Amino acid sequence: MQARTFIFFLALIGLTNSQNTVGGACKEKSIFDDLRDEEDSYLYTDKTLAYHDVASCASLSTGEDDSFCCYIKIKFRNKDADKKYTHKGCIVVYPYTDDSDIEKTIDTYEAKLEKDNQKIDKVDIDIDCSSKYLKLAGLILLSFLL
Repeated sequence: MQARTFIFFLALIGLTNSQNTVGGACKEKSIFDDLRDEEDSYLYTDKTLAYHDVASCASLSTGEDDSFCCYIKIKFRNKDADKKYTHKGCIVVYPYTDDSDIEKTIDTYEAKLEKDNQKIDKVDIDIDCSSKYLKLAGLILLSFLL
């Protein structure tokens, strides 16, 4: 029992000191830039780079200490095809002081997508960041139950 608890605490320390470099770079799974490109092929299909939602992005590195790799889901309507499409991937997000900042960022991204590409309208963006501290609290709670 003591050996298992000791190994658990070593894993806990490793989790809190990791630099989130397990899965590669966040920009490899970024979809936001594809929608702003001049190439139209992305506008006529659904695209998924983050197959496991938030978990796909949580382990990726941003290359910067003060940023997070977050899951982004973009729903939009293509005016030419008159169909709705969904793109899922990751995006680099910087820490916020309150929830209104993330809402402003989402509104900015939505307006920018509609402005940069005239074939897109009815853009809806959801950004979900996995909190390292929530994982840590869950692990600590689990350790007390052991």
